Amino acid sequence: MTAQIYIKPGKGMTIPAPETGWPIGPEGAFVPNTSFYRRFINRGEAEKATPPRRTTETKTGPKSTAAKAKE
Repeated sequence: MTAQIYIKPGKGMTIPAPETGWPIGPEGAFVPNTSFYRRFINRGEAEKATPPRRTTETKTGPKSTAAKAKE
């Protein structure tokens, strides 16, 4: 399997997604580290980027039964 890199398209540029061929969104995506995608970077049409951190959604609620008693 080919190593992956995370790229973002440059302003006004479209880069095809490897699986679908549809353009990668402005948030970027992981793509294979192949000469095809490295050429986009070398031409300035895309840039290597750091992937966004994953956020975990937590359920919020009372931390104890004492909090419920005060309501």
